[in-house]
Amino acid sequence: MECWKKLSFSTRKLILRKKNMLKTCKDGRNREKQEAQIQEQGVQKYLVNRRVPAQIQEQGVQKYLVHRRVPAQIQEQGVQKYLEHRRVTAQIQEQGVQEYLVHRRVPAEIQEQDVQKYLVHRRVPAELQ
Repeated sequence: MECWKKLSFSTRKLILRKKNMLKTCKDGRNREKQEAQIQEQGVQKYLVNRRVPAQIQEQGVQKYLVHRRVPAQIQEQGVQKYLEHRRVTAQIQEQGVQEYLVHRRVPAEIQEQDVQKYLVHRRVPAELQ
């Protein structure tokens, strides 16, 4: 403390300024680390809180965040599990996601491969089929 009093005012000011600069640099680095940890850990917690299926959390966090308004496009690998979780009909699961999105207002039986079955189901006369 006595050494500090012997220093001139300008020298003390310079030392304090350097200490503060070091402190802000450390704080900045710590803040970046904390933000990265929040991004890594917090996204999982966020998805758990949102009750998102575990398959999405493991395979498609970024895709989920980008496409969260279009659930079926969330994953490339886990589509079947996601659709099962959502209780989508088996025919749509077999056919695939894109046609589900295109035909989601149409009954599940309508698919490119199953048009005949659909027409029979709707009892359309054979001549019109």
